[in-house]
Amino acid sequence: MELSIKEFNLLIATVIALSFATQLGAYFFQYSGIGLWLLFATLWVPVIACLLNGGTARRIMRRSLTSLSLKWTLLGLLSGLLLLGAEQAVLYLWDLGQLNVQAYYFDITAKEVSPYGVALLLGNDPQGYLLFTINIMLTMVIAGMLASLIFVVGFEACWRGVLYRQLAALMGIHKAPIFIGLLIGICFIPLHVTGYYNVESPYLTAFVYFPLICIGVSYVMAGLAVDNISVWPTAIALGVYIAGSGNLFLVAENAGSSLEAKAIVLTIVSLWVRSALISRYQDNEAMQQESLMDAEPLLLPFKTS
Repeated sequence: MELSIKEFNLLIATVIALSFATQLGAYFFQYSGIGLWLLFATLWVPVIACLLNGGTARRIMRRSLTSLSLKWTLLGLLSGLLLLGAEQAVLYLWDLGQLNVQAYYFDITAKEVSPYGVALLLGNDPQGYLLFTINIMLTMVIAGMLASLIFVVGFEACWRGVLYRQLAALMGIHKAPIFIGLLIGICFIPLHVTGYYNVESPYLTAFVYFPLICIGVSYVMAGLAVDNISVWPTAIALGVYIAGSGNLFLVAENAGSSLEAKAIVLTIVSLWVRSALISRYQDNEAMQQESLMDAEPLLLPFKTS
């Protein structure tokens, strides 16, 4: 663990305090005008906290931002698309969604889709199902990458680039995502308690749905972060998921259904990722034990009278 316990706790306290301040400010301005800018600033609060909390935090964050792995970046992109596909499946199988008629017109007779509520990369002319699928996937990829640069990378640079790695070194790669998810959930309590996302059930969202979603996301992101130090794979995965959720074929009937669908998807995926992380952690522990057993014994002189 590169950060001291004091530095680690101070960094978390700074992130939570600044996040509360920007969200309460956004609420004061009724989430419009300056309020929207403060809401946007909440996503960049973690970076500001890292910059304010000493050279070690800044060095770790800079290392995560300047490192790039093409393989893991592509896996991050694929992970974001797979999460979107899984969410669409849950919306359909659990009967939580409906056709996105505000953005697409589905002509079942001609087997065509006419996009009219969104701007797609390959055009909005009537198109067959295959071309439409390719079109919307390419659009989600580009939109997700832009979302990563504008909204997500600052958030991930601290949470996954610094805090997750430090916590994983302290308690293990399989336990750290739980605490990271809970801490992120705490950071956004003011936003959800004030009913910004789900006005019908603000407390259920703030204290149940959102923490569960954050823990699930943390496990998915941990799977992408465990073998590389770059923050870009997790930022792109999260950016694609955020950009695509609510803009595909099926949309949730309401905010509650959207939260329920995300919770189902991320719970299922996180259980799989958690089992893989536990296996990886146990293998690493076994290798360390073997290396200690194979090491030459320390020879101590016999006690002589």
